[in-house]
Amino acid sequence: MATASQITTILGKLVTLLDAVAGVQRVYAYEPFVTAPAQYNSTMGGSQAVDYWTVRPASSEPVRQVGYQMEFHHIVAFRHYFSVGDVTQTTPTVDSLTQAVLNRFSTVFSVTPEAEMTGPLAVVEWANFFLVGGSELVYRTVYHLPVQELIVTL
Repeated sequence: MATASQITTILGKLVTLLDAVAGVQRVYAYEPFVTAPAQYNSTMGGSQAVDYWTVRPASSEPVRQVGYQMEFHHIVAFRHYFSVGDVTQTTPTVDSLTQAVLNRFSTVFSVTPEAEMTGPLAVVEWANFFLVGGSELVYRTVYHLPVQELIVTL
């Protein structure tokens, strides 16, 4: 058992699992930020198209247990950003990738020895139009994954 929250380790494991899904690319455990046009393609997508994922905590709720045990009930948010505009980039394309991600996480229960998924991955928002940086129109899909972590405080 861990003696402190392992959220960084949990995010790293989830990034690895998500990155292994066919069609998923550029998965970050942080929100990328581009300050120069030269960084755009390598950070957010190639060929002038945005296609990247973020895996970030949406909420963390500590719950005291008996003695020195504590649980953290985390909700981890996955966000997928995908360019709009090209004829090959449509909601059915994004929806098929959404289904592949849901299928991949439906059989995963343990994240780390101290953390487990307490519910299936849920799609909170199917592909919706969203502006990145105030000017780039993308589809954004948002998922939530409940994760429970047990720690012992000494």
